[in-house]
Amino acid sequence: MPFDEYTWIERQEVLSFEEIERLARLFLGFGVEKIRLTGGEPLVRKNLHQLVRRLSGLQDLLDLSLTTNGALLAEQASDLRAAGLQRINVSIDSLKADRFREMTKRGNLDDVLKGLFAAQKAGMKPIKINAVIIRGINDDEILDLVGFARDNGFEMRFIEYMDVGNANAWSLEKTVTKKEILEKVHARFPVREVGRAHGSAPAVDYEFLDGAGEIGIIGSGNIGSTLGTLWVKSGHPVLFSSRHPEELKSLVDGLGPLARAGTVSEALSFSNVVFIGVPYGAYPQISKDYAKEFVGKIVIDAGNAVLARDGEIAKPARENGVGLTSAKLLAGARIVRAFNILSFRKVVNLSNRPEGRIAIPMAGDDEEALKVASGLVRDAGFEPVILGSLQRSKVFEQGGPLYGQEISAQEMRERLKTLP
Repeated sequence: MPFDEYTWIERQEVLSFEEIERLARLFLGFGVEKIRLTGGEPLVRKNLHQLVRRLSGLQDLLDLSLTTNGALLAEQASDLRAAGLQRINVSIDSLKADRFREMTKRGNLDDVLKGLFAAQKAGMKPIKINAVIIRGINDDEILDLVGFARDNGFEMRFIEYMDVGNANAWSLEKTVTKKEILEKVHARFPVREVGRAHGSAPAVDYEFLDGAGEIGIIGSGNIGSTLGTLWVKSGHPVLFSSRHPEELKSLVDGLGPLARAGTVSEALSFSNVVFIGVPYGAYPQISKDYAKEFVGKIVIDAGNAVLARDGEIAKPARENGVGLTSAKLLAGARIVRAFNILSFRKVVNLSNRPEGRIAIPMAGDDEEALKVASGLVRDAGFEPVILGSLQRSKVFEQGGPLYGQEISAQEMRERLKTLP
């Protein structure tokens, strides 16, 4: 934004936290899964941690992040983390105090670095450093920035200098391309490309060949892979399936000999136990293509029916229950409802929680299938709580009293006593 062209809006026109939360709920209802707090500078908003607490508690929100200049981060990091903020991006274009002040017009590098380490101490992860590289200004610091991130456990994100109108005096001559940045980094710290996070992130990620963190460059989930990874680490052979199994190569290569990639048909023939964690709108097609192959299989069903996302099948699934609907679609399969109450990020963060395992509610009509699935819940680092038949699974589906609950098995059993 040009420094001489600010246009301020009236205070009463600024959205309240309640209004922001209401908008977030509406967006989630239309299928939005991620929210980033940005600006301007979000940390100048008084009591921002209260907004974070409101948003982090929303059902169906998979990811909440914040981008900041870091100037006020040191004093707020602890409250933000306690409110539920897990990851941040901090803008640092230079590690030289004078240059940093010149580039930001007013910034104090020491304050930003204090904020960076305060966030790390508070337990935020990942912490990503964003740097805009400008030829003749800070392109001599590319390796210094990478080294700083590597040495301190941060992730580095380089951003090409972009044309944003008259706000930054952009010119093509000042642009350092992604190719140039990557070549300079690779010559000092060899890297290999690992792709975009979840296939759609703005940054292309690279990992250092010596294992020291990641690097990403911006040029001008999930639940199945998460649980499969936990099961591989527990000693289970796992075949990760996809319509494009070649895209899973980096995942299985990193997990070792117990992990394989293949098609859906190969997964169904690989094991007597199958996990399903895809958008519920895909279930009718899965039924059409593979119904016979599901017969007799123990199917751990983690799907959720979202009206705004999943088409016609969502309405009967919400009315009759996902468990009973899945059993109808996959007739003959031994359905167990489980793992639908937590996002994949929650699964990662809560697996084998030191202060006690989180409960995973389960329901099914096949006693042996429930027994097998209970063992896999434990191997993933959680505690199974069997509620009863598939009909009973409605209490932990979206909108149900147990959906999204992060409580112990004992707490869940006590809560069940109060439910009809």
